[in-house]
Amino acid sequence: MQVVATKLLIPPARTGTVPRARLTRLLDDNWSHSVVLVTAPAGFGKTTLVGTWLRGFAGRTAWLTIDADDDVPGRFLDYLVTALGAARTLLDSGSGAASTPAVMTALVNELAAADDDLVLAIDDVHLLTEPEILDALTFLVEHCPPRLHLVLLARNEPELPLARWRGRGLLVEIGAAQLRFAAGEAAALLGSVTGRDVDAATVDALNSKAEGWAAALQLLGIGLRDGTAPDAAPSVRYRPGNRYVLDYLADEVLRGQPADVRDFLLQQA
Repeated sequence: MQVVATKLLIPPARTGTVPRARLTRLLDDNWSHSVVLVTAPAGFGKTTLVGTWLRGFAGRTAWLTIDADDDVPGRFLDYLVTALGAARTLLDSGSGAASTPAVMTALVNELAAADDDLVLAIDDVHLLTEPEILDALTFLVEHCPPRLHLVLLARNEPELPLARWRGRGLLVEIGAAQLRFAAGEAAALLGSVTGRDVDAATVDALNSKAEGWAAALQLLGIGLRDGTAPDAAPSVRYRPGNRYVLDYLADEVLRGQPADVRDFLLQQA
């Protein structure tokens, strides 16, 4: 199978990205665990955070972005083996394709011989539901070579044995509570969006309305830049089953943006 090369690239840094030292320190302090799970709804900055951290990581790094059509064992294994830079012969056994357990065993054995650290980030893991794939990931975590470390990013908890991993000390978790923007981070983001320093009272008001959600802060910052008074901005609250972006934001903010900006912001919603 021919892989899509861009799915194996760390997403590029965006202009105006806000440094989040407290979170990169958290990753620095815990990267030696077998797996770090970063879980939060869309627009909380998961991909930006992990991508920024990986670009500063001293060891080898690998990235894999999951799409909905990757929830097929053979396709997933192709991408996993390619992302890890492992020998392609792992995917073949004699005249036929190797079974998933055979591939994972060979992959773990090959990675166990590595003499340098490797961090693999897998984005959008929540899209993986096929039991054979989940079993493969479970095997990789529970037989993780000492120099391999996994970072899994998901919008909700994936169907993996997280409770067992917690009990065995294999898992470190970063959730929406940690990803919410603190006051200083919100000030930096709003300043980047508006092109000017934003006073502390306005920062606090908009960050409270956004509840620390990065995508909402960016939208509210665009509204502020374009003349919306802070006290006229809506609260943006998450309710299970509902979208984050309110009709107000779509009508008063998104409508006035160029098409590429609208597309980007809607993808974060």
